[in-house]
Amino acid sequence: SSSSSSSSSSSSSSSSSSSGGGNTRPVANAGVDQSVTVASLVTLDGSASSDADDDSLVYIWSILDQPSGSAISLSNTTIAYPTFTPTVVGTYTIALTVNDGLEDSISDSVVINVSECQSDASPTFTSHLTDLSKIEIVIPPGTVAGNEIKSHTYLGVQAGETATLTMPVDAKLINGAFYQEGTRQEYSLLFRVSCEVQFILDHIDAPVQAIRDMFPAIPANSTVTGDNFDPPLQLFAGDAIGTTTGTVQARRWDFGVYNTTITNIFGDNSRYEANYWWRYLNADCPYNYFSSSLKSQYEALYGSADGTLVPGAVCRSATQDVPGTIRGAWFLDSGADGDYGERIAIGSTLNDDEVRIGGLGTGLWVSNVELTFVLPESVITEHCYVSDSGMAYFRLQSAAILDVYYDATVNSCPVSFPGSGFKTYLR
Repeated sequence: SSSSSSSSSSSSSSSSSSSGGGNTRPVANAGVDQSVTVASLVTLDGSASSDADDDSLVYIWSILDQPSGSAISLSNTTIAYPTFTPTVVGTYTIALTVNDGLEDSISDSVVINVSECQSDASPTFTSHLTDLSKIEIVIPPGTVAGNEIKSHTYLGVQAGETATLTMPVDAKLINGAFYQEGTRQEYSLLFRVSCEVQFILDHIDAPVQAIRDMFPAIPANSTVTGDNFDPPLQLFAGDAIGTTTGTVQARRWDFGVYNTTITNIFGDNSRYEANYWWRYLNADCPYNYFSSSLKSQYEALYGSADGTLVPGAVCRSATQDVPGTIRGAWFLDSGADGDYGERIAIGSTLNDDEVRIGGLGTGLWVSNVELTFVLPESVITEHCYVSDSGMAYFRLQSAAILDVYYDATVNSCPVSFPGSGFKTYLR
């Protein structure tokens, strides 16, 4: 804090005494400068102000400066601990003068520096995200779903149960979506923990009212988000988020953590950077952020997308690209064409007992009892898979080029890779 001259109710300008009666001028102390994030509650502290004569002090706070566009006011200008909530990034300067009943002190000021976030690349999640007694499975990142290898995890809700969600760490709700999903209305929520770390929750049925109030009253037709909330909503570890039963089909909801200090390695990272796919590039295992006692409870529920628990499994990476093999994500730059999706995902379940291929027709699941089963990271030249939903033949031209032939009408492999009718995908 810093001192500056202030008008006095007596004529003296001395900081230690004044004329008439030998009163000693009081001393204002506005507290130490603070660095906080936007939408955080700031508490000022004038309690270190003093009077040598032990006279009772009256506090007089005033706002000297605040950023353009800000119109904050203090909760009370005449108490020792007033508060305010900054809504704009920038510097706020607050002055304090105290009066002992005879004269004012020289004013003292405190500076509050407000930023979008505070740096912490390794925050600890100290509270449970959900009541695990209602959760039947936790599926780590790297799962093939649709035509993607998912960067987030899934938590499966037990049949007939409703999961209650609470904040695992102090964070701000900065964005999200309220959308129509079939016959249901659901929420996707994006929280900022620090400058480096964010987490997302999706398929949330019933958030608390404070979260609902951040969104329009009418759901959108997609999960596309708009500008960040201004200001965001501050929540604290243990605060209620809401409840969910997960998706209608699988009773699962999403939880993902993203850290800008982590860069996942794909077959062609420039593709992800050019498309701003930060959720793939920066995805991390969410459960590694929990305190050790909490982390082990989630790990005990790790399992595959088919619902099988896998004791002792480790959390996988969001990237499943294995150089020189067919495993991972591939892209058809000319766009989707019939049964050929604009991208395909080739991976396996967490316990490696099933190959999953997404993005071709309705997808192919090939279990380890099938004759064509082989893990995709073992395919370095070509291989044909057969399932109830068709046949997919892959031929690796190079580490970055994959020929793909798919036929949903047959359940057997040709003698060799077809000479026509295939599509060429790239990393």
